[in-house]
Amino acid sequence: MIVPPLVPTDWIRVQFPGWPLAIYRELATHLRQLGMQTEVFLRTTPDFNYLLDQVESLGFTVPKERQVRDHTAGILQYYIDRYWEAPISKGQNPSILIGTEVIPWKRGFDWQALF
Repeated sequence: MIVPPLVPTDWIRVQFPGWPLAIYRELATHLRQLGMQTEVFLRTTPDFNYLLDQVESLGFTVPKERQVRDHTAGILQYYIDRYWEAPISKGQNPSILIGTEVIPWKRGFDWQALF
């Protein structure tokens, strides 16, 4: 079992099974351009496996302004639409982590409702 890293309570974490580190970093860069803090959390499993993604999740601060939240929702939706089925995701769906709550992420997820 993977123990998720501790992040501040005003952060959201998203997990995208199979996504390479480069896509996580690109998404983090877009969110930082909106003024949010971001952090890519690497997997902490002791064994390296080339067939698994090496990133646990991407954490970011919750935007406070409505316009930034709307823009954030659009960016997240863009990445999901573009990279939904990563080559090695093996049918695992992305998930959203808020505190200890895990929310399954399906196509058509309403990001505005989350913020």
